[in-house]
Amino acid sequence: MPKKLHWFSVTSALLLLSGCARIATNTEVKADGSFVRTVVYRGSAPSTDGFTMGPSLDDLIAPPRTPGWKVTRETDPKSENKSELIVTATRAFAAGETLSDDLALKSPPKKDAPKGTVPTTTLGNTLSVRTLPDGTLEYREVIRWRGPKPTELTTPEPEMLALLATTVPALDKAAQATVATHLQQSLWRALFGPGEPLLGLLITHPELGEFKLKKHLVAAVDAELKTALGDKLTDTERRTATQKVIVALTESVKDKTKKQVNAGPSGDKNDDALVALLIKAKLPGKLLQTNGEEDPVTGEVVWGLFSQAPAAGDVVLTAICDPKN
Repeated sequence: MPKKLHWFSVTSALLLLSGCARIATNTEVKADGSFVRTVVYRGSAPSTDGFTMGPSLDDLIAPPRTPGWKVTRETDPKSENKSELIVTATRAFAAGETLSDDLALKSPPKKDAPKGTVPTTTLGNTLSVRTLPDGTLEYREVIRWRGPKPTELTTPEPEMLALLATTVPALDKAAQATVATHLQQSLWRALFGPGEPLLGLLITHPELGEFKLKKHLVAAVDAELKTALGDKLTDTERRTATQKVIVALTESVKDKTKKQVNAGPSGDKNDDALVALLIKAKLPGKLLQTNGEEDPVTGEVVWGLFSQAPAAGDVVLTAICDPKN
């Protein structure tokens, strides 16, 4: 079973910065609803000298093997000592077909696991393109977490409870537990995405990361306190309490980040590896609606997240276009 991912942990980010796996997808949708999917997986090539700072790409990914997929492998000639492996998978889908699990990720077996132990799958996805009654096309991709549910998404952390007890004494213990769990979930989404994941930014530009984190948490903290306390706090009192919670929470995240950076990566192959996902879709005609971002140059719709994001709930990526306009 994978090691626990703490809600303030940045161990995975360290793995990312040292060259952990990345997955980029490109989906070209045709006006009739058919599409071509290309997935490029990048990560460490298998070690030839027995030394490794983390899992290789082959330890993590499960490229599609069903009929119709073309899969190629090569080492990146630009990488030092050809240490980066590139796996590319491509397939055309007819209108009405559904894609399954080209983002499948594996959790490497523990070091003491019996030889031949089959890795568990922690991530999966489905993608469909359908024609809506008004003639528009809907792109819909759902990314699901299949690994064990991290306890910090269901159980309040002692640090979070202590933080709330200090900053918002009006909360009783039951309310503290509810608010703490919800804030941990909100923080998880802020760190892992989708949208603009802040985990890497907290490593590379801590001050900017702290600012962005505060902006993300304001609405969540205010809403939680309003639900938990209602009229027990005036608007001014709630704003003051919200500010105290956010300052304490971001300071805690920043301190933990700094300690993890100073400690460095463990090199344990069984650590939960962070995989960066970049999902792109090129739709025909005019883009009408999306929960992603439109590339101003290519017109593609783009979503960015890390592999742990769906642990907080299914990640649904949508875009609607008018193929005739």
